[in-house]
Order: sequence, then C-alpha cells, then structure tokens
Amino acid sequence: MGTILLCTLLMYSCQQKQPPPFQVDSFSEVKTIKGLATPSAITTDGQYYYVASLGASLLPVTEDGDGYITKVRPDGEIVSWHFIYGLNAPSDLLVIDTTLLVSDIDRVKGFDLTSGEQLMDISYLGGMIDGIA
Repeated sequence: MGTILLCTLLMYSCQQKQPPPFQVDSFSEVKTIKGLATPSAITTDGQYYYVASLGASLLPVTEDGDGYITKVRPDGEIVSWHFIYGLNAPSDLLVIDTTLLVSDIDRVKGFDLTSGEQLMDISYLGGMIDGIA
C-alpha cells in the first residue's frame, strides 16, 4: 500500500508544473513570526508561504487535532493563522499545482490553496509518514 501511495504521488507531482520560486534580492531583512505553536515545515506556492505547526502537544504521533497551517505573505503579514486546522501533527508540506499536500502522522491530506477546503485524504497503514517532498 505504501509503495502504491508513493508511486501515485510521484507520478502526480511529475505531471504538475511547479510554481516559480520567490525572487530574493537581499537577505538584509529577516521576518520573525511569533505565536506559531511548534512550527515543523514551510513551503511556498510562489505567492504565499504555508507554515505547518504541530500545535500545543509536542508529541508528533498524538492524534489531538490541534495542528494547523498558517498562510503568510512574503512580507511576513499573516493572511490566516488557522488557514487549515484540525490536523494532528503536520510534519511536511508540498505544493502541487493548486493543491497543498500535508503529511499528518499516517495520512496525506490535500487542500485547495485558495479556499483551504480538503480535497483528499489518503491513509497509510504502514506507520508514520515522515515526509512527502
């Protein structure tokens, strides 16, 4: 099952056009975002940053529903603190086309980048998923 899931995700990601990276002119200004609950991953779609937070619990295998994704502008302004919420322990993020894929303990969940609506939920019965990128 794990091999099929991995192959399916790889085939899908190879078919999708990846967004261009942000243009960085200077590293003279550093943005600090305070208030995130144990940030664990970050990715971009070329327009926004998406930051995964484990939540209050520091146990990455606990199904507690307090994990979330924060949507951030390049200037550091928060678009939405809990753009996606109710996750258990989001540990990795990957943008494919208009979908944000999130590894969440033993699942890979897909969310629409505009609305945050959940589009998919794939269970992995072989144990914990540590990364999807």
